[in-house]
Order: sequence, then structure tokens, then C-alpha cells
Amino acid sequence: MADLIALAERVEKLGGPCRETDVEIARAVRWLPERVNPIAWDGRNYELAPSYWFKDGFGLPRYTASIDAAMTLCEPHWWINMSAPLSPDAYGYSRESQRRPRAGMECIGDPYSSGGNGATLPLAVSSMALRARASMTRTTGDGDGNNG
Repeated sequence: MADLIALAERVEKLGGPCRETDVEIARAVRWLPERVNPIAWDGRNYELAPSYWFKDGFGLPRYTASIDAAMTLCEPHWWINMSAPLSPDAYGYSRESQRRPRAGMECIGDPYSSGGNGATLPLAVSSMALRARASMTRTTGDGDGNNG
């Protein structure tokens, strides 16, 4: 859980896409390439995952660059609220106390309520989803599932 929160905080500080952070997120959520059978990896030590999985040729999602990839970090049943100014002159915030000229996302509903922000929408979504997964881990013990 603490690792997911720390990763979410690093994502929020980014100014734009970062491929190294994409790899960190993929490892944190135990992402598997499409051509790998998830049943074969069920219960195995994820730290043994081959490093070549995390190269571009294996379809590593661009969580920090693509809103579509970032949304794969969200569970289908999550309710998501978005405030998205795409200009530094506007304010976007997911909570009143977080007024910053940044995109904001909020995941609504227990046990995964959380907010996140970032310089771009993909960063805000990634941060929010990582925080929501950390909340799920805290309450259910299951926040690192692979859904994409």
C-alpha cells in the first residue's frame, strides 16, 4: 500500500509522460503482456518476471501518456469524477483544498475513494487509480490485480 501511495505522489510531480514511471506502474499493478497466460502466473513471484516484458515490444502501456492506458488502472465498478482544465490559466481540482492549475480526478465510493491530480489527464488518472488501489489493498488486501 505504501509503495502505491509513494508511486502516486511521484506521478503527481511529473510534468509530462515518463516511460520509466510507466514501468514502475506496470510492476506495481503486476501487469502482464497480452501474450502471457495469467493463469500460468497466478501465485508466482512477480519479481521473477523477465525484464524484457517491460520493453516497448511487449505492449507496455503508456500510463503517463495515454488516458486510455491510464484508465486500464481503474476497476470497471469505480465511479470517476473529472475536472480537467488543460490550461495553466485555469484551475482543476478534485477537492476544494487542492486548488492547483492541474487536472484533477476523483474516485468516488468506499472502499476506494481517493483523489489524484497531475499536469495532464493521464497523470491525474494514474495517480488517482494508484491511490484507489492502495485504499483497496488497505481494506480488502487486493489492490494489485491485473486488468490490462
